[in-house]
Amino acid sequence: MLEHETGLVIDLSAEVRDYVASILRQQFQCQRVLLASNRDEALEMLRSGTERIDWIFFDWELPGLEPTAFLDEARKYPGSRAAAVIVMTRHREKPVLQAVLDAGANDYLIKPFTLSILVFKVRRIRLAQERREGERLQVHASQEVGVRFVDGGEDLAATLVSISATGCLARTPCFPAHAASIYADADIVLQTQEGPVELRGELVRVEGDRGLQPSRAHVLAAFRFHPLSRDHEKRLAGYIAAIGPPQPSDWTAA
Repeated sequence: MLEHETGLVIDLSAEVRDYVASILRQQFQCQRVLLASNRDEALEMLRSGTERIDWIFFDWELPGLEPTAFLDEARKYPGSRAAAVIVMTRHREKPVLQAVLDAGANDYLIKPFTLSILVFKVRRIRLAQERREGERLQVHASQEVGVRFVDGGEDLAATLVSISATGCLARTPCFPAHAASIYADADIVLQTQEGPVELRGELVRVEGDRGLQPSRAHVLAAFRFHPLSRDHEKRLAGYIAAIGPPQPSDWTAA
């Protein structure tokens, strides 16, 4: 179910936009669906930053901004940086479909597509998201981590609570109010045997630490990592392997 999530459908055809929106609403109870007929209109929605976008469906053949450039631009905005992307295309050629995936899309739909195919693609992406969340490693030994908010430029001393290939949870005894806004960018610095690893992420949740008394003295801050370079993926996988039990093979970049 996507009832608390927001979708954005970008297609020149009003028929396609309405068709995808109706499936999201009826099959997944996604009540917040935004519609755009071109990339400029869509980017203006993303640029406004008024809400988080969880799903983006867009036509690969839309005129205007080149599709890979559009995806790069969409990833710049905090509200859409972690959105799942499904490209809609009339092309069936393998080079085109590979280009779609290489551009960072999660999956594609070949037009014309059926309700069952769209539902299958969305469910597959959601299962993959849930599996990544389930692979989060609980940290039992003390692991210090540095947190520096990009806008505030302030360093925080924190202790790692859990970490995965997509994000981490950190405990800190102090948390400046100006840095507590959701989607604020931060640099998370992990200490490894090979030296510090700095990962850019965004704050997605802040809550009192119920495991400590009083809970107001400490907070738990959850961060979602921004897309990582291949080198950072490998270094993060090595860090996770070093502090915990052997991980499934898909934690380590090939």
